[in-house]
Amino acid sequence: ADAFYFGVRMSVCLTISSLFVLVQAPSDKHHFPEGMWVLITVLFVCWFPTLDAASVLEKSIQRLIGTLIGASLGLLCGFVSIFFADRFGVHAQAISIVVQLAIVSFSACSYAVKKKFLPRYNYSVILLILTYAICLMPFYSVVPNWRRSIFRIVNVIIGCFLGVGLSMVVFPRPTVSIIQDKISKQIELAGEVSEAVLHTAADVFADKTYERIVLDDEILVSPPGLQVGLLRSVRTRMPTARRTWKQEPQSLLGHDKVLEKYEAATKEYRATISQLGMLQYDPFNIGKPNDLLGKFRTETANTLARAMRIQT
Repeated sequence: ADAFYFGVRMSVCLTISSLFVLVQAPSDKHHFPEGMWVLITVLFVCWFPTLDAASVLEKSIQRLIGTLIGASLGLLCGFVSIFFADRFGVHAQAISIVVQLAIVSFSACSYAVKKKFLPRYNYSVILLILTYAICLMPFYSVVPNWRRSIFRIVNVIIGCFLGVGLSMVVFPRPTVSIIQDKISKQIELAGEVSEAVLHTAADVFADKTYERIVLDDEILVSPPGLQVGLLRSVRTRMPTARRTWKQEPQSLLGHDKVLEKYEAATKEYRATISQLGMLQYDPFNIGKPNDLLGKFRTETANTLARAMRIQT
């Protein structure tokens, strides 16, 4: 069902956003400028197969932050480059753009790492640098087209609001509902891990897990010549000494199965923990008391911790 709903959502969002490009003929003098950026923004903002409205809103906020800061810096540095072009020529402008690009990218990346913005605000930092370059480069032309940069920024903002609005209308899912589903799956995985461990332990104690090749006593009490033959036999038969399950399908759970279940549970645990941070962005929680959301977050964390303790 989620695959169908996600396909419908993306189809509606991209179709509506494409109208900013297709609603007018290309030959129209008043054609909507840089309309493709609306479609691009909607695509990246709405790309959440879980249909989580909070994730769309959070990503839109990050995109707006990165876009606005990057655009402001790009326009400022662009006008500085024009100053160098007027005073010292086009080569000086090129040098000033390179220097400014290096300084801004270094400052943004180092500051983000120093203040531990990554990976939480990773998307904002990337958009900041990208938008900065998009706004700065049009200044390096015979006729600086800084208006083109402004149109791109405005269209990105339109795309963010459009993506959030459409995600709230086309098959939205509250973050609380998604977290509840993940908790249920986590509890099921905890039970499967425990079952796999118990089956493996039972087979080990019942001596059903490994084939018996040769005992240490047989090697130690045998004559030297026979010891060599026994050791060779062990080497040639070692591959068959690996897990050989002999019971019904429900007991065909070995160490590999335990590890597989444990890794799946750990992956799901991390995904659920990261989803808890989306509660503050969930538009379905508007108007709900903060202490209620806090209790839900605490109980969820406790349940996940108990499940993880069982799995470990």
